[in-house]
Amino acid sequence: MKIKGLIAVAVSVALAWPILVATPSTVVADSGGAVAGQPRSKAASIVSGDSHTCAIVAAGRVVCWGDDSLGQLGNGPGVGSVDAPGDPIVLPTGTHAIELAAGAAHTCALLDDGSVSCWGDDSHGQLGNGAVTGSVNAPGPAIGLSGPASAVAAGAQHTCALLINGSVSCWGDDSFGQVGNGSTLGDVTAPSPALTVPGLALAIAAGDAHTCAVVVSGAVSCWGSDSSGQIGNGASTANITSPSPVLTLPVTSGAKAIALGANHSCAVLMTSELSCWGSDASGQLGNGSMTGNVAVPQKISLPGGVKADAVAAGGSHTCAVSNDDKVFCWGDDSSGQLGNGAAGSTGAAVSPVVMPGGAATFAVAAGLNHTCALLTTYQIACWGSDAGGKLGNGTATGNVVVPTSTVTSVARPAST
Repeated sequence: MKIKGLIAVAVSVALAWPILVATPSTVVADSGGAVAGQPRSKAASIVSGDSHTCAIVAAGRVVCWGDDSLGQLGNGPGVGSVDAPGDPIVLPTGTHAIELAAGAAHTCALLDDGSVSCWGDDSHGQLGNGAVTGSVNAPGPAIGLSGPASAVAAGAQHTCALLINGSVSCWGDDSFGQVGNGSTLGDVTAPSPALTVPGLALAIAAGDAHTCAVVVSGAVSCWGSDSSGQIGNGASTANITSPSPVLTLPVTSGAKAIALGANHSCAVLMTSELSCWGSDASGQLGNGSMTGNVAVPQKISLPGGVKADAVAAGGSHTCAVSNDDKVFCWGDDSSGQLGNGAAGSTGAAVSPVVMPGGAATFAVAAGLNHTCALLTTYQIACWGSDAGGKLGNGTATGNVVVPTSTVTSVARPAST
């Protein structure tokens, strides 16, 4: 996920005095069925937007925290911002969430009936409800897809769904061709017809203004803005308005997962190695230097030659989960989003992140300038900028750029 340029990063809201947390702080997100005064139940999935964070918890319920100025928390009107996980939001009747996607200031959930519901910023039709409505502060009705979905991805101001038949449909801001319909139409307020992806898609990801899909062969195809080489086709061009021919990856076996940042792209290869391309202005490609733009996928290595299970791309930083359940991050560290105990630098090399208590990690999510990890304890550890309360630690701690004691759980009264 990411937001428009690095300016949209600030989401249309002026957030003064950003709060920095340079070391992980642990929070517990809950489904609402906790005993009063006790930590709420454990998280099953997590995503990060520009200034908000959401998690799926027990029974497929969703909790969100952080900036709510455009309704991206989905908890109704008049909230502003929330600095800790609260009660679950109200999803369409009879449904439960199985996957989440967070854009700059909107959120979408893939539900257990194969439908997709979105909420938050709708300034470019990214909620897929057929209109540009400004913002929607609660999950909307199911979007009119042509069939059941198996995955959903959110970019800065566009959204895409992968259907169970392997087709891809997108909607929202199409200023750079990121909807993939062959033109730059401006705003597309309802799901597009199936795109011409070169094969049946298995995975999809959305960046600031570009989109990529992994197809069954392991090949990768991308479309949208190519201003920094993030399409990976060997040239930095203006816009690619339809899915590109498959990219030349560093291994012939292809990719099994993909993540997109503001203007860079990274894939987990079938060999469990990593490959990144696009903007390297802050060292987010992990190649040990800041090389400008890299327009073709290149292989990068984690320390000690460990393999990668997952990758997440934020504004200008990248994090990976290794096959021994450790987290490594690199790139922009101006807000402490690398979790290495310092802040204020760019071009930081690949470095390990030590989780609270040395816990192992299931997954990692990267926002504009913050990062969260889902631990094997099913707790959530977050670090980086806490503007709007997006770290979920329950307190405004100012700027914290050295290791510090943090809230280890967030207790809330049980839901009714």
